[in-house]
Amino acid sequence: MKAFFLTTHTHDVVSLIRAWDCWNEVPCVHFTFDYSKEPIDDEIIQAVKKYDPDIIFYIGACGPTKGEPSKKTFQKIKEHCPSIHLCCDSADEPWWPHIRQYRAFGCFDSQVGIDGQTKCPMDYVTLTPVDPRPYQRKQVTRDIKIGFSGSMGWGWRYDTLNPLQSADIVTVRSRQLQQSYDAHVDFMMRCQMQINLSFSGTEQAHQVKGRVLECANSTSALLEWHQAPTKDWFPEDTFFTFASPFDVERLYNELTDEEIFKRAASFKAHFEKHYQPKMIYQSIIGQLS
Repeated sequence: MKAFFLTTHTHDVVSLIRAWDCWNEVPCVHFTFDYSKEPIDDEIIQAVKKYDPDIIFYIGACGPTKGEPSKKTFQKIKEHCPSIHLCCDSADEPWWPHIRQYRAFGCFDSQVGIDGQTKCPMDYVTLTPVDPRPYQRKQVTRDIKIGFSGSMGWGWRYDTLNPLQSADIVTVRSRQLQQSYDAHVDFMMRCQMQINLSFSGTEQAHQVKGRVLECANSTSALLEWHQAPTKDWFPEDTFFTFASPFDVERLYNELTDEEIFKRAASFKAHFEKHYQPKMIYQSIIGQLS
């Protein structure tokens, strides 16, 4: 199947495209636009005609933005083949007016949330597809008991991680855009457990972050916030939960290596059975029939 990804310029998009290409014989076409600059709608329409895809995936920014394709353009390219809006943050309410407008104007055949939160106006919700190939490497020493790779940010995430980092309970690797994805994977492969903080960017909702699927790929145990919707997708006995930094400290001190590795193996086994990228994308496409 020939796919055409129409997206903004963000590093998260590249991961979603790799997750498509890892199981398809025909690599997708990736066409990007800059949401902060002038629209390039005519170029988008011509590119769809040129590449003649079987399916279109759109990944945009929470708008309205200056360079976002118009609703007429979405309607036009949808005439060529089915189109699907993939939203990484559909749990966040600022997205909801735009999702409803897209539906009202018939911009897409389906709108899909990939953050695991079903409390949203999407047509279908699933998890973030992750390319397993970067994780297929010789195992390194698991010398980090609890790790976190990503931005500490601000607000609740910072307030949770900062004291744990200061106490040497959680090892934090700041994920810089200029660093390779392999460096991110290298760090995760060293972690026995990875802590995840499930609040969305606005801190108004909880999500199943892409980090959760990356954790499964790296065969680390997941240490998840107790209110996360992860329990709707994975059995609760396949990961650990916490409700405060004190819980994280307690687990750090009490859990044995054997307990951690057993939980990590169960978590990965459930992921491999249900949420490999081909399975996720096929379930998304299946909603069109």
